[in-house]
Amino acid sequence: MKNTLELIENNEVVATTSFEIIDIKSSVWLDILDKEQKQEEGHTKTAFYGENLKLLIETEGIDDETELEIEISAKNDEGTTVEIKDDDDQPIKMIAKTTSNKVTFEPFYVNPKWFNKEAPITYFYNLKIKNESTYIGENLPTEIENQLKPIGFGKPDIFKIDKAKGYLLEKQADGTKIAYTSGERLDILKYQEWFEDDSEELDFSNKKQVDSYFKSVYLTYLFKWSIRGEFGNETNRKKVIASFEKAGTKYNIPPSVLYTYAVGEGMHRLCSTGSSTDLNTQIDSFKAFGLDFFEKQVTSLRTKGYLDTTYNSAGTAIDNIGSFTLPIPFNGEYAIIRYADGSTRTRSESADNGNITNVYPVLFKDLESGIEGACAVYANAFDYTVTSANNVGWGSLTLNQQVFFGYIKIQKTSELGNAEINRYRNKTDANFLDENFTTTNDDKGLIRNKCYHRWVTWRYILLSKHFSN
Repeated sequence: MKNTLELIENNEVVATTSFEIIDIKSSVWLDILDKEQKQEEGHTKTAFYGENLKLLIETEGIDDETELEIEISAKNDEGTTVEIKDDDDQPIKMIAKTTSNKVTFEPFYVNPKWFNKEAPITYFYNLKIKNESTYIGENLPTEIENQLKPIGFGKPDIFKIDKAKGYLLEKQADGTKIAYTSGERLDILKYQEWFEDDSEELDFSNKKQVDSYFKSVYLTYLFKWSIRGEFGNETNRKKVIASFEKAGTKYNIPPSVLYTYAVGEGMHRLCSTGSSTDLNTQIDSFKAFGLDFFEKQVTSLRTKGYLDTTYNSAGTAIDNIGSFTLPIPFNGEYAIIRYADGSTRTRSESADNGNITNVYPVLFKDLESGIEGACAVYANAFDYTVTSANNVGWGSLTLNQQVFFGYIKIQKTSELGNAEINRYRNKTDANFLDENFTTTNDDKGLIRNKCYHRWVTWRYILLSKHFSN
């Protein structure tokens, strides 16, 4: 719309100039289904990270086919500018043409990497005519209700793998939401940060959602070894949780990690259902905790402070009729195991290349004593990874890495210095999620895969929030 300004001197027009009066009447964000996004109670509650949103601007005084340009910016609640850029590390700009004083820009991808729960972000735009230097408006919209302030990730109903749509949250016409993953294992840590670390975006009780998440993000099957509904009854579950919490406090290790190691080594299979849920029943360290050499480890564990000096054996359990029974009377925490002829038990596993090997498990007096003994072994392995990582030059491990390599140590009980972690020396870091990361092939990858699955199970267990951390 052209307007004319006249310069009048002595009642005569001495000069005229034409200019455009341009006004921004309104602007609103739309989702992919063209539904308006309005801010309520401090957030745009229907707009989510990972989503594509469109900006619709209604103007006045602009000719059709005029090219307008917007640049997206962001600020936190304190008014501090938050840097956001596109995949090419450039400012986010878009161009569109007006029609009947309206313009709808291409969808703006609200990248999950910008999400900050502690300092929520509001998105603004600056508007100008393409190729002009002067902005028509800056830091728009000014109306709070029309400002874009996404609330989070929107609790996707299911997750699917689609490399082209990775990290995209897609709303469906029926109201459901699909979150797409790229299908790359290296992206697991991104999804942990976005969806798991606060775990409010994943509903532990929503089986379909959780199943699709672990299948699409972790790219593996899932052992559902949460403590939920296990060990016979709620009283037993509380006792089991308390035992791991006590150990976690003693060793400064998340109790969820110690629990994961225990269930991965047999406690879940042996103790969670049936008659074995009697917590006062004697329990085999070999079958329930994977402690094949506990008899030989006790002295070292006491010396290092992992076991109290009061944690002692009080006799020998002899096998006479195909089973071991605690000697009577019995006043210790465990009994060593021997056959009637004085020989020890043996095993034949892939870890021993199929060879027959003598093992030295014990018989714990009850499950709680077993948890105490097992956690001492697990804590020693968990701490071992820190020393080994420093020895090989990796520096500090993340918790994810330490959980994984701690289980490697439990599986590979070598005392040869950094033997377990040395298997990962072909790269300069401990990124076991890198599928191109090769290790020595002494076990054909069996133990590495087993440890990966246990680590995934740990992430699942965290969702149940049964443990303090």
